[in-house]
Amino acid sequence: MDPNVAEVPRKMNGKTTIAAAAEAVAKAAGTDKAALVAAVHAHVEARSQLPCSWLHVRIR
Repeated sequence: MDPNVAEVPRKMNGKTTIAAAAEAVAKAAGTDKAALVAAVHAHVEARSQLPCSWLHVRIR
């Protein structure tokens, strides 16, 4: 997994949106925010298929 994708949930810390956290991570890493948001959403979608995904619970 891309380390930037993994950093977004850490930045969220239950207090912000994916877009806001992705913007901070993208700015620090010098990457494209839209691509990072899309990658995070894809990661969340893939993990939400699991019966008890900690990531799914954390995002919701």
